[in-house]
Amino acid sequence: MRIVTLAMIACLAVSTAARPLDLVGTAPGSIEDAAVTGARIFCAAGNGLLVLSERSGADPVQIAFLPLAGAVHAVDTDGNLAILAAHHTGLHVVDVSDPEQPIWLSTCSGPQYGCSVVLANGLAYVADEYSGLWVIDLADPTHPVVAGSLAMPGNPQDLAHEGDFVFVAAQTAGLRIVDVSNPAQPAEIGQTATAGSCAGVAVDPPYAYVCASGYRLHVIDISTPTAPVTIGSFQSSDWGYAYDIAVAGERAYLATSAGLCAVDIAQPESPAPIGTTALTGYHRHVTVSGDAAWVSSTYGGLHGVDRDELTVTAHYRSLGMIGQAIQHADGRVLVLGGYRCDEKGEREGMAGLYEVGLADPAAPVAEAFYALNQQAAAMDVAGDLAVVFDYYGQLFTLDVSEPGATRVLGACQLTMSGRAVQIVGDLAYLASSEGGLRIADISDPAAPHEIGYLATVEGASDVDVAGTVAYVTNGYDRLYVIDVADPQAPVVLGLAFTPNYAHAIAVAGGLAYVAAGNSGLLVLDVSDSASPALVATIDTPGQAYDVDLRFNRLWVADGAGGVHLFSLTEPAAPYLVSTWTTPASTQPQYVRDEGSLVLVSCGTAGLYLLSGAVATAVDNPPTPTPAMISIAPNPCNPGTTIAFTLAAPDHVTLRIYDVAGLTVRTLLAGEIRGGGRHALAWNGRNDEGREMPSGIYIGRLVTSEGVQSRKIALVR
Repeated sequence: MRIVTLAMIACLAVSTAARPLDLVGTAPGSIEDAAVTGARIFCAAGNGLLVLSERSGADPVQIAFLPLAGAVHAVDTDGNLAILAAHHTGLHVVDVSDPEQPIWLSTCSGPQYGCSVVLANGLAYVADEYSGLWVIDLADPTHPVVAGSLAMPGNPQDLAHEGDFVFVAAQTAGLRIVDVSNPAQPAEIGQTATAGSCAGVAVDPPYAYVCASGYRLHVIDISTPTAPVTIGSFQSSDWGYAYDIAVAGERAYLATSAGLCAVDIAQPESPAPIGTTALTGYHRHVTVSGDAAWVSSTYGGLHGVDRDELTVTAHYRSLGMIGQAIQHADGRVLVLGGYRCDEKGEREGMAGLYEVGLADPAAPVAEAFYALNQQAAAMDVAGDLAVVFDYYGQLFTLDVSEPGATRVLGACQLTMSGRAVQIVGDLAYLASSEGGLRIADISDPAAPHEIGYLATVEGASDVDVAGTVAYVTNGYDRLYVIDVADPQAPVVLGLAFTPNYAHAIAVAGGLAYVAAGNSGLLVLDVSDSASPALVATIDTPGQAYDVDLRFNRLWVADGAGGVHLFSLTEPAAPYLVSTWTTPASTQPQYVRDEGSLVLVSCGTAGLYLLSGAVATAVDNPPTPTPAMISIAPNPCNPGTTIAFTLAAPDHVTLRIYDVAGLTVRTLLAGEIRGGGRHALAWNGRNDEGREMPSGIYIGRLVTSEGVQSRKIALVR
């Protein structure tokens, strides 16, 4: 075995001329909040506005999804406008007069951590977790302006509006009462401490109803806003942690980690529990409309509960936090997602398998959910068999032949920290971040068992098998080439060091394509198993997390940088064909090409479906970018001339680097050069005038058209 340290042999760039990819549909992730108007339910879901249509006696259906910048956490509507608070982005204003075609109008950048929002009389009131209360004037919805704001103690989580007052649940600072009769100068006029952290508030004059940690409900007399008084309270350890509250008639409804809890408040001084409806997920908000209480659950979707009977009458499943997505042959997408929650409602781990139906790709539906015991980390599917590898090292084999009837066939314990799995025939190859490469026999799905393993330094993050060779990235700085001809005794053939985290890998035609975080996409020649060598580095704007290879199409999930499609018409020199720029805070982490559809998982933002039609463009290479046409002499001793051609006047940067990526000499730094041929000399010295030793150096040209690099051999 020979270890090769990777040097930058060629560095390419993501072209700015790539065509955009088309978004077909979205299966939303977490549902944080909901507002109901008539038969329409408007949800703050993942990274956008989800519009559902309520149906009598049936589950609501998705009729629209509008991606928005930032992770949305709260929503309110008056039927014509919907306003959504998005972390790190502000307040979005959306025209929902046609609920099936919501239109983004504007964004107000004032509140950055909005947790609750109320729309009333042309004003939006926002409880910002870190900065207090904001009042936004929506007189012109296309140009919202900050009317006023008020810094508040604690961490405001919820608010209610009544007349000239806003009531703010400010966690450790209790209930705060603010006079907003002059929106430009909101003024706090009253407050009262609460036993437990004040999480949610609802108002039905003359009382405010507050839910707090410690399983508490407080009834507060607000008839004198400057001097609120707690007149009744109730505590129950059966509720779990309370997050939000809504009031209708003589009942209060609390969204808690146990589900939906109903309390009789006919006698405000003596609130009494009625019952609890157990629900799945992490229950953030509750709103009441007609005969139903709607509970939004970050990891369980949206539940409709009959207010009187406390039974679930409707359920819209959302995907919560999702991981890998695999298209199954019968038109379903199998998605790892969902969370188990502890007694306080805090998520513990990804623990489920969703079946997402694609009867209408524009509105994919999570039709079924199969719960797993532990955090699911990786999955692969072959025919009717799925193999899931969880975070705690368990391998599960599942029968996925029938929609809605997924069942476990067998399981075995391998090692900790599952990261990736690939099915090849009767074997499953698994990457473990703590255990390296593991190989399991799944010929009898009812009795899977490990037959071989090979420990790798810092474990393993991904595996791709071609023939009798497994290519394993370790998640840090290495690529292993491993002989698996005898799966019971895998042997390392070659090893290469990568310049950054090696997250994922795809191999074809003697080349390996590695998603390498900040280093972008790496292309390595692995035709000689003993000596893998880097041949190209493609800069990507985000962090490359995943790659998928289909025919001559290469996809990169690039985190905040979006999703990129590269052509492999020239396999060693991928060029960008198309890109999908994701909404802000939506970070693709997994991508899979299924031909007519491309599946992209984005964590809490959900599952995005892109059109695969644009992939045909890979057969039409773009016009070559300006390139260094000569480095002569090369090798040089010590001087050489670097020549390049520009199609038009442009800003040009030309630098010389050593193999470690350090700048040796800057010949041009963003200077304007005219169209035509240019030549610059390098005398073999650095910027300080010192002679550089013999070795390989890299000449790198940067223009608005892209980046081109060539190696220079200096011989003294």
